Amino acid sequence: MRYRASCFSTTDKVKYPFDEVLLFFTEGTSADLSALTLDCGEVLLRKLVAVSSLDAMLNRKEIYLHSVEFAGYDTSNSLLEKPEEADKDFANEIIFGNMLTSSWQPNFCRPVVRINGNNITSSISSFNSDSADFSKVIGLPLPFCLTINKVIKEPSDIEIFGALAQKTESGFRNYPLLAIINFWHNFN
Repeated sequence: MRYRASCFSTTDKVKYPFDEVLLFFTEGTSADLSALTLDCGEVLLRKLVAVSSLDAMLNRKEIYLHSVEFAGYDTSNSLLEKPEEADKDFANEIIFGNMLTSSWQPNFCRPVVRINGNNITSSISSFNSDSADFSKVIGLPLPFCLTINKVIKEPSDIEIFGALAQKTESGFRNYPLLAIINFWHNFN
């Protein structure tokens, strides 16, 4: 995964000298990662669950929320829709596009991150009501880094929801998302 330069700065590093990173991944019902890539008739808004301990964030008087980065993953066993495509060397890219960048549109990637019940991603999770149908389906190109740079007092909970999907012949293929929360803190 390539980090974008906007995700890193030295602003307020004197006051908050310690870095922490939290990882969240699309919640799954199976130990098999391929089950997280679902083919179905609709785009699924799914919850992302913490895959790292939240203690570093939830046990602070305040944190400096620096950034949230999103990346999509293809965990399916196969992307081939037609048997005659089986001999292609790069089936993922030829048939479905480059999953590493999710350069296709519409991709439906408009994630929501809430800390203490407050939506910190409101600008990317909202849509233009004048073009609601179109606005709801055009999503972030991935990977994407959203720089927040905001002090959060007494963080007590975090919720993340997101969708990433691609239109197929039979409906939609839904992909799992990874969210990387980067925050800074002091000893408090």
